[in-house]
Amino acid sequence: MVNDLLKIFKNAENMEKAVLDNYIPKDGTYFRIENDNSIKRLTVKRNQTEQNELYQWFKEVDYDSNLIDMNKPVDTTKKIHSNNYFSVFIKCDILPKVGSNKDKILTEEQLEEAINHYFDTFLEETNGFRSST
Repeated sequence: MVNDLLKIFKNAENMEKAVLDNYIPKDGTYFRIENDNSIKRLTVKRNQTEQNELYQWFKEVDYDSNLIDMNKPVDTTKKIHSNNYFSVFIKCDILPKVGSNKDKILTEEQLEEAINHYFDTFLEETNGFRSST
């Protein structure tokens, strides 16, 4: 397996492209909110998803935003599973009205509080960074 990976990377002209070409986003429903507040939706199911321009966009941002380790999450409640202010990943089973995990489903107020706390964390980091320069 390692030798196969070495062959791929050895022959790759663009390392980032080689990684993304082999990356498959996790199954789920992805939403992109456009500047005009319209919403684009993509449902990803392994080997069943049409690989169009929207898929490629989600593939790249999913890879860049994926939280690898839950030991140091941005959201300390571990409801949000992303690591930057450009994306918010939440497991569907805890969402109000659609969640399937009855013990963990959030109310709309809890979801709003979690999202606000998530983005406030980035604002605090930004403000702290700016004030120290």
